[in-house]
Amino acid sequence: MTSIEDEIQNRIEAGEFNDSHGDLDIGTVIKATAELTKNKKEAIVGISGLWPNERSSKVAYEGRTKSDEDIVIPGGSKILVFNNNKTDDRQPELNLCYVED
Repeated sequence: MTSIEDEIQNRIEAGEFNDSHGDLDIGTVIKATAELTKNKKEAIVGISGLWPNERSSKVAYEGRTKSDEDIVIPGGSKILVFNNNKTDDRQPELNLCYVED
């Protein structure tokens, strides 16, 4: 995952913020940075529902990711487990997620 600083630096190096004379227009850099900062919010990304594993004395809960998507958890991400307000016995007890920041 690229930080805002890295993204802006890459865009500066690509010449995206240059004016008609080829000089860096700092105003457009500031506006782009403000927009990226405004749009960047922590996102909670679901990994899997978790069901109790009553067949094992070592594994407390288990679940699976969707078979059509690969999940890459960035280093340093916060891992969260939410209680699920389930209304059906087929629903998971918990929901495993991570926070993108």
